[in-house]
Amino acid sequence: DIAPVFMEPEGIRSILLVPVLADGGWWGLLGFDECTRERQWSLADIEAARAAAGLLGAVIAREQATQELRASEGRYRRLVDNAPDVIFRYRLSPVGGFEYVSPAVEQMVGFSPAELESVPDGLLSLVHPEDRQRLVRVLEGRLSPTGSLRLRWMHRHGHAVWVEQAMAPVV
Repeated sequence: DIAPVFMEPEGIRSILLVPVLADGGWWGLLGFDECTRERQWSLADIEAARAAAGLLGAVIAREQATQELRASEGRYRRLVDNAPDVIFRYRLSPVGGFEYVSPAVEQMVGFSPAELESVPDGLLSLVHPEDRQRLVRVLEGRLSPTGSLRLRWMHRHGHAVWVEQAMAPVV
């Protein structure tokens, strides 16, 4: 009998152990002990311990999922931030504006991401005046946003930079 080996030195007279499962896999044990007397654990005691172990397993699984999500987001952010192409997320309403612009934009047009993100309707102000109406039609849904759109973006120093802008709606 293995019980006396670890129970007697600790003064444990009765013990209740239930498995803790996280994401369907065994994570460990949740234990309750009685040191003053031998105890017969009731069905209610066992069910309460199982419920506590289930809750603990759910919390552990959620924390693991949160850590995995953070790691995935970090990998995605490093990929996007180091891409040679300009990658951006643009909000249409309530007021149009950049929500994110990758650092490559500074090399292309001389504006930092922070500068572009702080300008309302930043994309429209960045696009050459002669190309804005075409972009507005796409943003308003009058032209399909699928595929690509060739536009001129204006560099900080006033010259036009041709871009092929691929857009995809993100819900």
